[in-house]
Amino acid sequence: MGDHDDITEIQQNLEEYEEQLVELRALLKESDEDAAEEIQAVIKDLEEAVELSKELLETAKQRKHDRTASNDATGSLSSAAQAARQ
Repeated sequence: MGDHDDITEIQQNLEEYEEQLVELRALLKESDEDAAEEIQAVIKDLEEAVELSKELLETAKQRKHDRTASNDATGSLSSAAQAARQ
């Protein structure tokens, strides 16, 4: 899977997690005390998943940027080497 695919998948997962958080918070307001504890635990886990996904997304974007910069530099070196041979 390429960097673009990875980034897209992470973004989609992040959006899903955030939508689920909205739904769970709404459900929490309507729940009884017993269910509220379970919902709060799920919310906490989902908030952690959101934070980790955000970190992963930034890492994937940085990796893509680094590879692009590296490829640009390699391309420039190859062009310079070809020019020097002529």
